[in-house]
Amino acid sequence: MFGGTHASVNKKFMSTPNPTIELTDEERVFLDELGVLQVLVDDDFLPISYYDESENKFSGIAIDVLQMLAEMLQFEYEIIRDESLNWAARLDKVKRNEIHILGGASRNAERKEYGVFTTHEYFTVNYAMIKSIDNHLYINNMEKISHYKVGLSEGSTINNYMRQFLSDPTQVLNFPSDEIAFQALKRHEIDLYPYNETAFKEEFFGGDLFDFEVAFSMRDTTKRYAFFSPKTDDGKRLVQLLDKGMQHLDIKNIIADRYHNKSNFSVYKDHLENVARLSYYKTIGLSLLLIFLLVVGGAIVLLRREALKKEELIHELHEVHKQLTQQASHDFLTGLPNRALFKDRLLQVSILSKRMERPFAILFMDLDGFKHVNDRYGHDIGDLLLIEVAKRLQSCVRKSDTIARMGGDEFAAILPELHGQNYPDIIAQRILDALSHPIEIDEHICNIGICIGISLFPEHSSNHDELISMADHAMYTVKRQGKNNYRYWQEDLVSE
Repeated sequence: MFGGTHASVNKKFMSTPNPTIELTDEERVFLDELGVLQVLVDDDFLPISYYDESENKFSGIAIDVLQMLAEMLQFEYEIIRDESLNWAARLDKVKRNEIHILGGASRNAERKEYGVFTTHEYFTVNYAMIKSIDNHLYINNMEKISHYKVGLSEGSTINNYMRQFLSDPTQVLNFPSDEIAFQALKRHEIDLYPYNETAFKEEFFGGDLFDFEVAFSMRDTTKRYAFFSPKTDDGKRLVQLLDKGMQHLDIKNIIADRYHNKSNFSVYKDHLENVARLSYYKTIGLSLLLIFLLVVGGAIVLLRREALKKEELIHELHEVHKQLTQQASHDFLTGLPNRALFKDRLLQVSILSKRMERPFAILFMDLDGFKHVNDRYGHDIGDLLLIEVAKRLQSCVRKSDTIARMGGDEFAAILPELHGQNYPDIIAQRILDALSHPIEIDEHICNIGICIGISLFPEHSSNHDELISMADHAMYTVKRQGKNNYRYWQEDLVSE
């Protein structure tokens, strides 16, 4: 008997028009005796398998193929959803012969000792090394990962490959799930984490992984995914029947139907290619800069005859690179995203919101009374005041929102997910309250206020540049009408 506790079960029997495969009487009896096939998949492994909360069902490439096989071979199956199981525990279910099929498993020699794979595969992917977007390390190959803390997921087939490059066990932290590993990556408890590159790109454009980016692609880590069953007589016969059906499927077309023929996905694909191209040119530029600095450093070493050690020079270059990268995308004074990064994130949120058909808001803000502080106490106090204002603004929003300094005493915010129509009002009022009390800077009392203009997608416009202009216009209307308040853009503001 197959069993186990599960939170929910999706029962499936396909009725779509796929060709039925003719089975022998013995094969038909075998499938009938198995009954409803018990299936486990990964709940969160885009694009192979994932649980769609909005549809209350499993989806993904593995699910598409399994549904077609159910129609062709005329069998029933149920996908068990058990959120208490990590990936290693799901593999144990195969070892203990407690399920018929595991989806989302890639081939490796260790797994073949206790299970059997279908000969035909339904997906092939590469891994990539992922880092936090605010961790400004520079690394482009596996030989350099020994200098950093690396996370591994328990039970992942990539682990043995990774350990070839990680001789010091203190460098490695193991995690029971990808979700916990990404949380550690964001907190800088680890520097790098190997992850399915296709899944990362899908989840990035799904809005889940905006805080992370690909450090480099691991081109020699191809993983081939196939259906996996226990290494028993029944398991072997079941895999033979699944292969019998899979040889009649055009897997490439199944994947194309799911992704490449969708116009929204094409937009994302083009965006990824553009990002990759820009990243390539940035890498060349930074490499040339590093080479130049190395040559200059070498000349200094020869002239002084008391050279810095190689490790010290590399560390200095690394710090220069971190500073250059930070200055390119962040405000040097407050550490907030600058105008360029603000517009880049706004473009990403705009693309995603159009795809998901969900609203977002832009807030444009300008300080009241800042010039008086600058004139009375000097620019040093003014700079410290801006730093304190930045901290207070960040405390008013969620981590998924963006606060940016646009220049001078102007700030802006992106609210990508509006939980209720009045969410922008709540945030605007929080900001007004946060700056309503005097701020003490080096024993100087600074009294300031703030004007806030708000525009909404798609209510006001679906063009992100127009939304910026509308929020800016609304903000200046507040300044003219009494300051220290907020208001939304309205059509009649144009005539004011």
